[in-house]
Formats: sequence, structure tokens, C-alpha cells
Amino acid sequence: MLKGASLERRPDPSGVIYAHRAPFDSGWYPGGASSIGAGAVSAWLAGRDLTELSAGELTPRAAYPLVGTGERFPFVAPTAKAFFASGSSIPDSDAEIFESIIFGVAFVERLAFETLSARGYDIDGTISFTGGGARNDRWNAIRATVLQRDIRVPAEAEGALGMAVLASAALDEHSPPTEKLGVAAQRMLGDSETVIAPAVDPDIEDAYGEFRATIVDRGWL
Repeated sequence: MLKGASLERRPDPSGVIYAHRAPFDSGWYPGGASSIGAGAVSAWLAGRDLTELSAGELTPRAAYPLVGTGERFPFVAPTAKAFFASGSSIPDSDAEIFESIIFGVAFVERLAFETLSARGYDIDGTISFTGGGARNDRWNAIRATVLQRDIRVPAEAEGALGMAVLASAALDEHSPPTEKLGVAAQRMLGDSETVIAPAVDPDIEDAYGEFRATIVDRGWL
């Protein structure tokens, strides 16, 4: 899931992007929910130690890690199914499968940002990762490099914490409406975060180009 913050809601006739109204009259939260994600890890690598599988660095090779059928963001494709780039065969080792999932998720994130930008949203600003994937250092490093952006991982990266921040902000009777969330987040989270800078890797750029071209060739994009 990708969610941003915007003062304005941009039209999206394709229906790919939704935009929730932000609380306290502070704008909109545009984004989308892809059908890919950690479900592929559970389905394809059940019971494996992901830290162990992250130990080596392999040649970038992405999967489109769909467990079921159909995609809804960053494009709508009801018949979409999983695929492995650079050939249709499943990689030989679990480490290669995990690497393919990591790159696949990162490439879909990049495509999602490109989709938001194409609809007129400003995609500059801070990028933070939360949830289970944010616990894996290699995954975070690859995602930062694919996006070519600094990314931040809060010390408390569980998504549920955001609900606690919202609840606290709602009880704030002193801050201006547009500042309530920022004040609550600062009070509850502070500045404790890890900042991950992107690396320069031409192989990743080539792999992303191939990944995107495969999606176009399949008629999904």
C-alpha cells in the first residue's frame, strides 16, 4: 500500500488511484493498494528465515509477486498473474526467489510513484517505510536504490501506530487543525528513525526497464 499527502485531489478517470479525505481539513491522502506484497513471501517461502536469505547479493531479477489473479494498483488488470522477468522459469534457490520478490515489490513501488506523478501529484518530499518489510535491511536498501530517494524507517514501523497517532491528534484541543497530526506524531514518535540513502546501480535501471516493458507487452499498462 502506498499513501501520500496532498492539499488537492487530482482527477483519475482510470480509477487506479483513490484519495481519502485527510482528517482535520488538512487535504487528501492519495494512493492505492496493490495486490502484491508479503503474501508472496508467505506463499512461496513459508517457514524460511528471511534474514538468512538476504545474506548474499544477487543479480537483479524481479518477479511480479502475485499470489492470486488480478491487479488494481498501479494499474488495473483483472487477469494479471505472477511472472518472473528474464525468463518464465522459477529461480532455482529460495534466496533467488526472495530476491525476485524484493525487486518486484520495489519496482511496483517505483511504477506507483510514476503513476501518481502522471496524474499531477507532487511526489517529492519524505518517503517512509512501515510494516513488516521495513524490518529487512536489504529490502530497504534495494527499495531506496530503485526509487533513487532517501527513505526513512521509523523506530516504530508498525502500521497500527498510525491509528494511535490519529487518536491522539483528535484529542488535541490547542493546535491548529492542519498541525494536529504533526504535533501528535512528533510527540509520540520523536525523531528516532533510520535514513537509508540510495546507491547507484545501472543493473537495477536495466532490470526495471525490462520489468516495465514486460508489463506493457502483456497489455496491463
